[in-house]
Amino acid sequence: MTAINLAGTNMAFTNSLLTAAGGETVHDTTVLLTFCLNGKLYAKSGTNADQTTPVLDHSTGLAFPSMTANEGCIVVWGYTSAGVVKCIQGNITEMSGGVFVQAPEFPANIPDDICLFAYQVLKCGATAGTVIFGTSNWTATAFTNAVVNIATLPNRPQIS
Repeated sequence: MTAINLAGTNMAFTNSLLTAAGGETVHDTTVLLTFCLNGKLYAKSGTNADQTTPVLDHSTGLAFPSMTANEGCIVVWGYTSAGVVKCIQGNITEMSGGVFVQAPEFPANIPDDICLFAYQVLKCGATAGTVIFGTSNWTATAFTNAVVNIATLPNRPQIS
């Protein structure tokens, strides 16, 4: 029998119900999130309405790159041990007719100081203007986003 080694795991144990919607740039979580970082337990309170969405990529420390028409990407969301939300954007990928030409990938460099609790599939349609994660409204013209709440990062993003 093969033993499963969970030592040092980062994992979310509850669904935070992340939402990012409306003519604004903020996000909400509505359920207490219990999670672990390197095996140690933490919790983030559940009523976090209209929280500021990060404008700097946690992996690079730089502003998120802009996307424009027929582009999309994946953004992962995580909490630090102090309960501070951090986001990391994956590579921007070409789209055609509202569909990714090649499936986007999760960001390559995810620091182990955050516990991922969601990822977001961002898509700029053919008539979209410039969109910058954390700065542009969730309802920007021809821009869509879909939130997927997770316990751990799956093997690949679910994009459809």
